[in-house]
Amino acid sequence: HSGQLKNAVDAIKAGASDYITKPFKIDEVQTKVRMVIAMAEINKYPQLLESDLIKAISNPIRKDTLKTS
Repeated sequence: HSGQLKNAVDAIKAGASDYITKPFKIDEVQTKVRMVIAMAEINKYPQLLESDLIKAISNPIRKDTLKTS
């Protein structure tokens, strides 16, 4: 386990956005890949995030959803 931890730390230091240990579950990999893609989109188009937040805040139903998330 200490070898995996060192590998994870080294990977993150080298620029990895996340580290998945073996054995892994496919749904975990899919979720992490989706998160990386979403973060890349936010970094590439930050105005989209602002637009979505403004829409969510101005919509009472979505506003309640944001509070419970």
